[in-house]
Amino acid sequence: MRDIIFRGKRVDNDEWIYGFLVKMWELYHIIDQNNENFAYMIKPKTIGQFTGLCDKNGKKIFEGDIVESPNGTQGFIEWQNAECAFLVNIGDDWQTMDDCPYEVVGNIYDNKEEE
Repeated sequence: MRDIIFRGKRVDNDEWIYGFLVKMWELYHIIDQNNENFAYMIKPKTIGQFTGLCDKNGKKIFEGDIVESPNGTQGFIEWQNAECAFLVNIGDDWQTMDDCPYEVVGNIYDNKEEE
């Protein structure tokens, strides 16, 4: 079974937190996957879901990650409703993550120049 986890940047210290997404008191929180007694308020723009795939090095790929293909082209991961899938956006081209030869090299939140 696939893990359905999210990540987001904490409001109080800008650190990434990974776990279960909940909305409490009209604000988004992530319950820490390692300690369910803690829920952290997160910045809504930074919420990203785990795609269910790992990169070529075994690192989990999240929505908003910047990935690099074996030929050096880079793109970012985004959910596409029309395809019902997470796809790689490379310029004006959308690609599937079949066989996942990609490597995570950053994300659109920490690497602002990639947005």
